[in-house]
Amino acid sequence: MSSSTRNPPDAREDVERETPRQGGPLADLRNRVVFPVFDDLPIDNGFDPGFQDFVFGFGQLVKRHWCFLAEIKFHHTHNGTLYMYFKDFDGNVPRLGLGFCTDGQGSEIPSAYVQEGYTIALIYAFCHARETGDYNIQHEFPRMLRDCQRRGWKSNGHKADCKLLRDRNIRDIFYFHWEQFMGTAQFPLLGTE
Repeated sequence: MSSSTRNPPDAREDVERETPRQGGPLADLRNRVVFPVFDDLPIDNGFDPGFQDFVFGFGQLVKRHWCFLAEIKFHHTHNGTLYMYFKDFDGNVPRLGLGFCTDGQGSEIPSAYVQEGYTIALIYAFCHARETGDYNIQHEFPRMLRDCQRRGWKSNGHKADCKLLRDRNIRDIFYFHWEQFMGTAQFPLLGTE
């Protein structure tokens, strides 16, 4: 992904700052605009007007929030790089999965969180076109990813008293103002307390 196709997510000044949410509806995980499946993600070396604006002098900039959610099916490390293979909400299992292009090549994520059946949450995920004609996700920003434990998705029906929802990062996915874009966001999501 070229640097002109994304906003700098590590700039704290660009992180969304909102007023706290006071009740109201939780995020609908079935909303494919906010939580797209793999086939609906924008391509990193293209321009998708549904996800990006073109700003003269700056190139392509993210214009709205989205978060890719998927279940980890398996993972492995190759040449020091972590790769995760996943299944999205539509049951898609891309052949090439998710590769970590971070400084730590995925080592930033504790191995206890990289487990089959856990869920990944990746803000501003882009598909990357490979020379083979396949697509994968090349993850570059550690603060744009979270792993969620299996028990919260398979049991308890997302009840408010579920242990999983006591985790601020997971709870914030439900309370974040996905429909309001005031700059790029990263984990931990701000403006949800």
